[in-house]
Amino acid sequence: DVNIIAGRNLIAKDSGGIFGKKSSDPYVCIYSRLPKNGTSRMRLEQLAKTGVVKKNLSPQWHAQFKFELDGRLFRADLEVLFRVFDS
Repeated sequence: DVNIIAGRNLIAKDSGGIFGKKSSDPYVCIYSRLPKNGTSRMRLEQLAKTGVVKKNLSPQWHAQFKFELDGRLFRADLEVLFRVFDS
């Protein structure tokens, strides 16, 4: 299980216009890093994505995800990546 609770002090990616306040519309994507078939190269597989929180630099997601990785056993060396984007 993975819980994405909140973000704090994110970088503003959206300009607020001439007099507006700068903000972002952040969301989080969760990826696993897996080997590409038959090669030593790696690929990212998206596991989940939070909802977008509009105009917020300290978003609250409170999102819960449960993963089954196609019958693969969890390995201690499995990389899970969390990336924050602006929509």
